Amino acid sequence: MSRVCARLLCVAGLISLLSGCAPAVYQHKPVDGPPDFAHGDLHAVPDAVPRLENPCRGCRRPYVIEGVRYVPLADNQGFRERGVASWYGKAFHGNPTATGEPYDMFAMTAAHKTLPLPSYVLVRNLENGRQVTVKVNDRGPFRAGRVIDLSYAAAVKLGIDQVGRAQVEVVALPVAATMTATTDTAVAMPETVNTGGYYQAGAFANFDNATSVRLKLLAAGIEPVAVVTVEVNGQPLHRVHVGPLSIETESLVLARLRDLGLSGTKVINK
Repeated sequence: MSRVCARLLCVAGLISLLSGCAPAVYQHKPVDGPPDFAHGDLHAVPDAVPRLENPCRGCRRPYVIEGVRYVPLADNQGFRERGVASWYGKAFHGNPTATGEPYDMFAMTAAHKTLPLPSYVLVRNLENGRQVTVKVNDRGPFRAGRVIDLSYAAAVKLGIDQVGRAQVEVVALPVAATMTATTDTAVAMPETVNTGGYYQAGAFANFDNATSVRLKLLAAGIEPVAVVTVEVNGQPLHRVHVGPLSIETESLVLARLRDLGLSGTKVINK
């Protein structure tokens, strides 16, 4: 597992004399590792499903980490590489990723140094033949020779959570290639993606409780699901959002939420 790993979040509008972007670099906490509590069968967590998303506009600028300059790719068409995969866990759980999403070590995500964000890739463990699909939403790993840093859940499914690293092949999936843009203008989303709405399946003061509900929904085949953290009366509140849902699937998903004993409150302002 990568012990020396930096995370960055490029904030649009900041100016850096060296690269045009002033990334906020997140230093790792003293101890990284697996979760301190049992969290169900992570082998049952569904793979990420490639879908159209707006690109991270601030993530396309070159950046410098420990004196090394990285230039993100304009697109991921035909991207394929082999090298060492590692994983990162509880030390980063809940911290912002490069795209701004909270890092969820129980989700199927990954970090890469230069792929457009977000991207979707197939990662194949060349040592045991297992493979997973993950969403790349973060930057790293910044240790020489390592090509991708996986979430803990992805590492479990690939069988590298115990050994810490493995030789893998990373292959970009085509849907993300259609997402990239050459300017800072957001890509317009097709109407079919956002014709439905977002629904809240629960709200929790404890981030781990919200994550447990998210995994429960994913295991039940309900997606996309995300944990959205807001501040209420000076305290963080972690909301489990389902969506966006198409008009055709809203009724079915809401019925399944009720079957699971969860609420399905319409989110007016996501």
